[in-house]
Amino acid sequence: MTDYNQVTPELKRQMEDIVGKENVSSSPEDLEKHAVDESPLEPHPPQLVVRPASTEEVSKVMKLANENMVPVTPQGSRTGLSGAARSARPWR
Repeated sequence: MTDYNQVTPELKRQMEDIVGKENVSSSPEDLEKHAVDESPLEPHPPQLVVRPASTEEVSKVMKLANENMVPVTPQGSRTGLSGAARSARPWR
């Protein structure tokens, strides 16, 4: 299995440069909200919530995450019942 990296302060700053500081959050409230969907699975909070506003921003965010070996879990409204829009495992 691939070992992924943690989100660093530098990576967070780079994400903010791409999507704007107001569209990147590590607040406990946002992390908790994005840790669940409608499935009965155990919550696994992300390390960071990033809200890109365009396909160009999505592309840049994905490229940066890939270069840094940081997993990304895309989410919509989190109404799914299968857990597909949730982190696959807890962060170490």
